[in-house]
Amino acid sequence: RGAMMQSRSGGIDWETIARGMVDFTTQFSIGADVAQALEGMTTLGRRCFYYRTNLIGDVVLPESITNLNNAEAFYYCTSVTSVTIGANCATINATVFQSMGLSMKALIINRATPPTLNSGTPLSGTPSCIIYVPDDAVETYKAAQYWDYYASGRIKGISELPTT
Repeated sequence: RGAMMQSRSGGIDWETIARGMVDFTTQFSIGADVAQALEGMTTLGRRCFYYRTNLIGDVVLPESITNLNNAEAFYYCTSVTSVTIGANCATINATVFQSMGLSMKALIINRATPPTLNSGTPLSGTPSCIIYVPDDAVETYKAAQYWDYYASGRIKGISELPTT
Protein backbone atom coordinates (compact mmCIF):
# COMPACT_ATOMS: atom_id res chain seq x y z
CA ARG A 1 0.00 0.00 0.00
CA GLY A 2 1.22 3.44 -0.85
CA ALA A 3 1.23 6.26 1.64
CA MET A 4 -1.64 8.71 1.69
CA MET A 5 -0.74 12.04 0.10
CA GLN A 6 -1.00 14.85 2.64
CA SER A 7 -1.40 18.53 1.97
CA ARG A 8 0.37 21.12 4.07
CA SER A 9 -2.75 21.44 6.21
CA GLY A 10 -2.69 17.70 7.00
CA GLY A 11 -5.55 16.64 4.70
CA ILE A 12 -5.44 14.83 1.38
CA ASP A 13 -3.61 16.76 -1.35
CA TRP A 14 -6.61 16.81 -3.72
CA GLU A 15 -4.98 19.15 -6.20
CA THR A 16 -2.13 16.71 -6.81
CA ILE A 17 -4.60 13.84 -7.15
CA ALA A 18 -6.93 15.75 -9.46
CA ARG A 19 -4.06 16.69 -11.72
CA GLY A 20 -3.31 12.98 -12.14
CA MET A 21 0.09 13.24 -10.49
CA VAL A 22 -0.32 10.40 -7.99
CA ASP A 23 0.59 6.82 -8.83
CA PHE A 24 -2.28 4.36 -8.58
CA THR A 25 -0.89 2.63 -5.49
CA THR A 26 -1.58 5.67 -3.32
CA GLN A 27 -4.59 4.90 -1.13
CA PHE A 28 -7.36 7.41 -0.52
CA SER A 29 -11.11 7.63 -0.68
CA ILE A 30 -13.57 10.31 -1.67
CA GLY A 31 -16.24 11.49 0.68
CA ALA A 32 -19.04 13.98 0.25
CA ASP A 33 -16.53 16.82 0.41
CA VAL A 34 -14.88 16.13 -2.96
CA ALA A 35 -16.63 19.07 -4.64
CA GLN A 36 -15.34 21.42 -1.96
CA ALA A 37 -11.86 19.90 -2.09
CA LEU A 38 -11.62 20.30 -5.87
CA GLU A 39 -13.34 23.71 -5.98
CA GLY A 40 -11.59 26.11 -8.32
CA MET A 41 -10.14 23.42 -10.57
CA THR A 42 -11.40 23.53 -14.16
CA THR A 43 -10.35 20.06 -15.27
CA LEU A 44 -9.18 16.74 -13.88
CA GLY A 45 -5.83 15.30 -14.90
CA ARG A 46 -5.49 12.29 -17.15
CA ARG A 47 -6.07 9.11 -15.14
CA CYS A 48 -6.42 11.12 -11.92
CA PHE A 49 -8.64 8.48 -10.27
CA TYR A 50 -7.39 5.63 -12.46
CA TYR A 51 -8.01 2.16 -10.94
CA ARG A 52 -9.14 3.62 -7.60
CA THR A 53 -11.34 0.75 -6.48
CA ASN A 54 -11.36 2.38 -3.05
CA LEU A 55 -13.49 5.27 -4.33
CA ILE A 56 -16.90 4.34 -2.96
CA GLY A 57 -20.31 5.90 -3.40
CA ASP A 58 -21.30 9.13 -5.07
CA VAL A 59 -18.86 11.63 -6.58
CA VAL A 60 -20.03 15.22 -6.99
CA LEU A 61 -17.71 17.35 -9.10
CA PRO A 62 -17.61 21.09 -8.39
CA GLU A 63 -19.22 23.67 -10.66
CA SER A 64 -15.74 24.97 -11.47
CA ILE A 65 -15.04 21.90 -13.66
CA THR A 66 -15.52 23.10 -17.24
CA ASN A 67 -14.19 20.05 -19.04
CA LEU A 68 -13.56 16.38 -18.49
CA ASN A 69 -11.48 16.11 -21.60
CA ASN A 70 -8.58 14.18 -20.08
CA ALA A 71 -8.72 10.47 -20.75
CA GLU A 72 -9.66 7.82 -18.22
CA ALA A 73 -10.21 10.11 -15.20
CA PHE A 74 -12.46 7.51 -13.53
CA TYR A 75 -11.25 4.44 -15.44
CA TYR A 76 -12.01 1.24 -13.47
CA CYS A 77 -13.36 3.03 -10.40
CA THR A 78 -15.62 0.06 -9.89
CA SER A 79 -17.15 1.08 -6.54
CA VAL A 80 -18.44 4.50 -7.58
CA THR A 81 -22.25 4.47 -7.81
CA SER A 82 -22.85 7.89 -9.38
CA VAL A 83 -21.05 10.93 -10.72
CA THR A 84 -22.66 14.37 -10.77
CA ILE A 85 -21.34 16.95 -13.22
CA GLY A 86 -22.15 20.64 -12.88
CA ALA A 87 -23.76 22.92 -15.43
CA ASN A 88 -20.42 24.45 -16.49
CA CYS A 89 -18.87 21.27 -17.90
CA ALA A 90 -18.83 21.75 -21.69
CA THR A 91 -16.68 18.81 -22.89
CA ILE A 92 -16.32 15.17 -21.93
CA ASN A 93 -13.76 12.71 -23.26
CA ALA A 94 -15.30 9.40 -24.33
CA THR A 95 -13.02 7.45 -21.98
CA VAL A 96 -13.54 9.48 -18.77
CA PHE A 97 -16.02 6.97 -17.29
CA GLN A 98 -14.85 3.89 -19.15
CA SER A 99 -15.09 0.49 -17.46
CA MET A 100 -16.56 1.66 -14.16
CA GLY A 101 -18.64 -1.52 -14.03
CA LEU A 102 -22.04 -2.49 -12.74
CA SER A 103 -21.91 -0.31 -9.61
CA MET A 104 -22.15 2.88 -11.71
CA LYS A 105 -25.90 3.51 -11.76
CA ALA A 106 -26.17 7.22 -12.54
CA LEU A 107 -24.36 9.91 -14.47
CA ILE A 108 -26.08 13.16 -13.51
CA ILE A 109 -25.37 16.11 -15.79
CA ASN A 110 -26.79 19.47 -14.72
CA ARG A 111 -26.07 21.13 -18.07
CA ALA A 112 -29.02 21.94 -20.36
CA THR A 113 -26.83 21.89 -23.46
CA PRO A 114 -25.20 18.49 -23.97
CA PRO A 115 -21.46 18.62 -23.32
CA THR A 116 -19.43 17.95 -26.44
CA LEU A 117 -18.18 14.38 -26.62
CA ASN A 118 -14.93 14.02 -28.53
CA SER A 119 -16.07 10.64 -29.88
CA GLY A 120 -17.48 7.30 -28.97
CA THR A 121 -19.45 6.19 -25.96
CA PRO A 122 -18.44 7.62 -22.57
CA LEU A 123 -20.13 4.86 -20.58
CA SER A 124 -18.46 1.88 -22.22
CA GLY A 125 -18.33 -0.89 -19.63
CA THR A 126 -21.11 0.60 -17.48
CA PRO A 127 -24.18 -1.17 -18.90
CA SER A 128 -26.62 -0.31 -16.10
CA CYS A 129 -25.78 3.40 -15.87
CA ILE A 130 -28.58 5.86 -16.63
CA ILE A 131 -27.78 9.41 -17.76
CA TYR A 132 -29.91 11.97 -15.93
CA VAL A 133 -30.14 15.44 -17.47
CA PRO A 134 -32.37 18.49 -16.93
CA ASP A 135 -35.95 17.47 -17.73
CA ASP A 136 -36.37 20.01 -20.51
CA ALA A 137 -33.12 18.86 -22.18
CA VAL A 138 -33.85 15.12 -22.52
CA GLU A 139 -34.78 15.29 -26.20
CA THR A 140 -31.81 17.56 -26.94
CA TYR A 141 -29.43 14.99 -25.44
CA LYS A 142 -31.12 12.13 -27.30
CA ALA A 143 -30.54 13.95 -30.59
CA ALA A 144 -27.00 15.20 -29.90
CA GLN A 145 -23.99 13.63 -31.61
CA TYR A 146 -22.67 10.61 -29.68
CA TRP A 147 -25.28 11.10 -26.93
CA ASP A 148 -27.81 9.64 -29.37
CA TYR A 149 -26.21 6.23 -28.73
CA TYR A 150 -27.98 6.29 -25.34
CA ALA A 151 -31.32 7.64 -26.66
CA SER A 152 -33.13 4.34 -26.21
CA GLY A 153 -33.88 4.25 -22.48
CA ARG A 154 -30.64 5.47 -20.95
CA ILE A 155 -31.24 9.23 -21.01
CA LYS A 156 -33.83 10.43 -18.53
CA GLY A 157 -34.87 13.62 -16.80
CA ILE A 158 -33.41 14.45 -13.41
CA SER A 159 -36.93 14.29 -11.98
CA GLU A 160 -36.82 10.52 -12.66
CA LEU A 161 -33.72 10.05 -10.49
CA PRO A 162 -34.54 7.49 -7.77
CA THR A 163 -34.73 8.95 -4.28
CA THR A 164 -33.34 6.25 -2.04
